[in-house]
Amino acid sequence: MRVKMQEETCTGELTAYHCIIHQFVDSKGTDSTVLRDEKWKCELAFLADITAHLSALKLQLQGRDPMITDMYDAVKAFQVKLLSWEKQKHQSNLPHIPCCQVMLNQVATTLFINTHFADKLSARRRGNGTCAGSDGAD
Repeated sequence: MRVKMQEETCTGELTAYHCIIHQFVDSKGTDSTVLRDEKWKCELAFLADITAHLSALKLQLQGRDPMITDMYDAVKAFQVKLLSWEKQKHQSNLPHIPCCQVMLNQVATTLFINTHFADKLSARRRGNGTCAGSDGAD
């Protein structure tokens, strides 16, 4: 299943994860109405994109005997990327955040509010962010 998901585009991967979560929740007899909510799907897309970038940073920081200066540079570069993505989100220019771009194309702009996600990026960049969706701004 994972190999098939890796071969597909972001849309396919995000849809596959959504379907897996939906099936799991349904199998437990739990209410799954939130999974049908378009705003929740937008949050999932944002989380998927940021997680992918954080995973890439993690891999960059790992390795055999990494130099502290290289690690510092990688973290600083990631902070600059966050600032760039924040500005791009305000302009609805999302080349580095593909799942969000897909959701923006699929749902109304009233549901996918770029400033909401740009604010989340800003909070992460400043280091005072909490888990997505739990920062009280929703």
